[in-house]
Amino acid sequence: MLSRAQDRAFPLGVRQLCPVLAADIADFSSPARDEEIREAMNADLHRVIGDAVAASGIDWKSCYRQDEGDGVLVVMPTSTCPDRLIDSLPGQLRFQVRRANHKASQAAQMRLRVAVDIGLIKRTAHGVHGDSLIGLSRMLNADPLREALDESGAELAMAFSDYLYRTVVLDAPSLTSPAEFTPFDCMVKKTSVHGWLRVPSAER
Repeated sequence: MLSRAQDRAFPLGVRQLCPVLAADIADFSSPARDEEIREAMNADLHRVIGDAVAASGIDWKSCYRQDEGDGVLVVMPTSTCPDRLIDSLPGQLRFQVRRANHKASQAAQMRLRVAVDIGLIKRTAHGVHGDSLIGLSRMLNADPLREALDESGAELAMAFSDYLYRTVVLDAPSLTSPAEFTPFDCMVKKTSVHGWLRVPSAER
């Protein structure tokens, strides 16, 4: 059941242009993790995302959240400032992952893939829908994002849509340098995916 804040932010049947985020725990089904560890990691993931979103100045209480087992889908209110997705959120996500891992056992160490976009979303009685959510899922599961996380050894790797890169990053390079983003093109489920990778550095 949605809270009053969520219900106000996402009225039934109304299409809205909203920021969307999908996160996935890498190697969630590893044999080194049992059911109890996975359950704890799922709870940690929700705390990490919620704390990072809130610390970025985004109204977490109004965000629509959907558990995905090894991941989470977040739809942010249409009033969310897009700059926060680029300037604040990456650093906050990295900080919250590191803080969670500091308290976790070795088997429960978390590494995240995150995809971010903005698109038209409609809430129905059965959840949220929109083509942008399909594109978001494609970015989250793109091989270049997986490789960026594995090859960097970092706790977090992010993929941003080309729309976000062109309309936010290039339009306000003083927030975050475009040089921090790397373009990628690939096929996911027979669909062409184009986006921009970023691995938040220790300095941010």
